[in-house]
Amino acid sequence: MKTINYFFASANTGSGFVSYLDNLNTNSKNAFTYIIKGGPGTGKSTMMKKISQHFYEKGYSVEQFFCSTDPTSLDAIRIVQKNIVVLDGTMPHAVEPDIVGLTHKIIDNGSFIKSSIKKHFDEIENLTNKKKDCFCLIYKNLASAKQLDDINFELEKKQINLNSVKQKAKTLFSKIKCLCPEGENRTLFLDSINDENLYLEKKNKFKVLGFTASRYESFFVLEMLEKMLIKNNLNYTKICDVLNPEKISAILISNKYLIKNIDLKLKTNKLVEKNNKIVKKIINLSKNKIVEAKSIHKQIEKYYIQNIDFSGLEEMTRKVIEEIELG
Repeated sequence: MKTINYFFASANTGSGFVSYLDNLNTNSKNAFTYIIKGGPGTGKSTMMKKISQHFYEKGYSVEQFFCSTDPTSLDAIRIVQKNIVVLDGTMPHAVEPDIVGLTHKIIDNGSFIKSSIKKHFDEIENLTNKKKDCFCLIYKNLASAKQLDDINFELEKKQINLNSVKQKAKTLFSKIKCLCPEGENRTLFLDSINDENLYLEKKNKFKVLGFTASRYESFFVLEMLEKMLIKNNLNYTKICDVLNPEKISAILISNKYLIKNIDLKLKTNKLVEKNNKIVKKIINLSKNKIVEAKSIHKQIEKYYIQNIDFSGLEEMTRKVIEEIELG
C-alpha cells in the first residue's frame, strides 16, 4: 500500500543550521542518491515535486522533505521501495557524492542557466549578501534562546525522578519492540523555525504512543528508550527538538508510530517561566527575520527564472524518471 510522509531533513535551530540530508536512506548498501546542483530558481524543487508525483501515482510510497525556511519548497524526496533519494545538494545543505555512478549521481541544473544572467551579477551579489546577514542574525538570536533553554534544562533536571524515567522507558519499549524492524536508523525533524508554523505530526497522521512527563523529563525517557532500541538492533527515526537539536523530542517507529510526551506536566519555577517567555519572544523575532530572508531569496530567484532554459530542465526530469524506473 502506497503512503506519503513528510519531514524536515534540516532545520533552523539554536545550534545554527542543522542538516541530516545525508542520512535519508535507511538501507545504505542498496541506496542511490541523485544530487541536484544549481542556484536559486533553477528548478530543483520543481523537478523533485514532479518525480515524487510520478512515482506516487505509480503506486510507490514517497517521503517528502520540506525546505526548513520555506515549506512550499522541497529539499529532498525519497522513493521508498526503490531506496532512491533525490536531493538539493547546494548550500546551506551541501551534499557531495561518495562514489559517482555507483552510490550517487550529480544533476547539474546550473547548466541550464543562460549567459544573460551575467548582466544581473551586481544585483544578485548584493541580495545574496543581504540574505547571509539575515541568517547570521537569525542564528545568533536562536543561539541565545537555546542558552536559556539549556539553563532551564539544568534547573529542572534536579526535579527528575530517575526511577520514574526508567519505568516509563521500559513500559514504552515493551509496547513497541514488536513493531520495530531491524536495520539502520535516521535522524530528522518534524518542525522547523519559520513563519509557516508547520508541524508535520498531524499532516502525517501518525499513531501516537504517548506518555506523561515534564518537557525535560521526556528527554530522559526518550534517550533511555533510544538506548534500548540500539541495544536490540531495532530500527527507528530519531526526531530532534528544533530549538535544541541535541535533544530528542520524539521517536518514530516504522513511519507509523510516534512516541512522544502527550501531556506536559509542569514543574517549573519562576525563573524557568521567565526564561520560557523570553525564548518565545526570541523565536518570534527570528521568524520575522526569516520572512525578510525569504523575500530576498524570492528576488534572487526571479533573476534566475528569467534566464533558465526550462525545456532542458523538462528533458532532464524525464531522463531521471526513466533512469529510476529502469534501476
